[in-house]
Amino acid sequence: MKTARAKLSVAFVPNVVYVADYVSQSGSQMVRFQIVALDDCFEVQRIDSATCSINDPYKKVAPFKSLYMAKQCVREDGIALEQNGYDFYEDADYPLCDCTADIVHVGECEPVNCFEFHSKHHGHTDLVAQPLSGGIHGIVTINQYGHVHLAALGCHNRTRLVNCSEELQVKRLMAVTGFRGAILEVVIENREVRVLDAAYFADRWLNDMSFPKRVSYVLNKLKEAGISTDMFIKPRILAPVELLKVNSEGFVKGYMVRKASSKPCVGQSVESNAEATQWVVMAGQGTPVKLVTAIRDKTNVLCADTLQFLYDLELPNYVCQAYRDVIFLAKCDSQFRLPIVINYSC
Repeated sequence: MKTARAKLSVAFVPNVVYVADYVSQSGSQMVRFQIVALDDCFEVQRIDSATCSINDPYKKVAPFKSLYMAKQCVREDGIALEQNGYDFYEDADYPLCDCTADIVHVGECEPVNCFEFHSKHHGHTDLVAQPLSGGIHGIVTINQYGHVHLAALGCHNRTRLVNCSEELQVKRLMAVTGFRGAILEVVIENREVRVLDAAYFADRWLNDMSFPKRVSYVLNKLKEAGISTDMFIKPRILAPVELLKVNSEGFVKGYMVRKASSKPCVGQSVESNAEATQWVVMAGQGTPVKLVTAIRDKTNVLCADTLQFLYDLELPNYVCQAYRDVIFLAKCDSQFRLPIVINYSC
């Protein structure tokens, strides 16, 4: 029974609003009905532990205009199962939860030279650092319908990620038990999504937690669901002098640094996230730039002041759509890696 329920959990998504389980009298097989809220209807789906697979976990039964009619369909199919050797086990309602509604970007991401940072913060002992090898800094959200969006930090223009590798990477997180949504601070490098922090994850806001506790909460949720934690950039406590080792030619081209007590850079209100300051510590100085989409995922990087061409990046179109009104601070490090590009102003 436990194995059957675990197998069926792969199909659980944030917009499931009702679940009913039926178990064979032998206890070896299970059928789950779930009702999924879509934009214009409620869809009944059936999942059978004897036949479901990771690639095709559920079968669509029928769409209905109301939740009441969808539940009536489940009850009728449940009666048919009971006549064929199954017993009703349990059911549950799961109200929709849109964690992405009315969120505010309250964090500040300040770019700073490693030597300047060391001189100002060398006496601090509560700094937590995450190594950066490059990438685009932003916010990724998963709403109540399982839709994935990307936004620049500080901007409310969001671009939906559809049918791309980044969307699939993020959607793996929906296998976490009880998952209802997510708000993640990320770095995207070479089409790989790396998570830095979380303001909302699975089924709760994390604004009341310190940064180490937020990280621990997310990692434990991933481990419980059997999801690799490699997606999360693990934080380390570093002495400020160690930040001087950043090297524009090395693997660690910068550090995302914040206080252990800091709040997430996205929250429900400005007051609740008043301490959400963080720093990107780099060697040398960055350059304010704008990104302009060219053809075939080629992105022209222009000087923000003169709009003169600086260099090319290979970025998907959706990145430039999400960041079209943003001026960046960029650090051009190597032709083999994306530079560290962070939100500078909107």
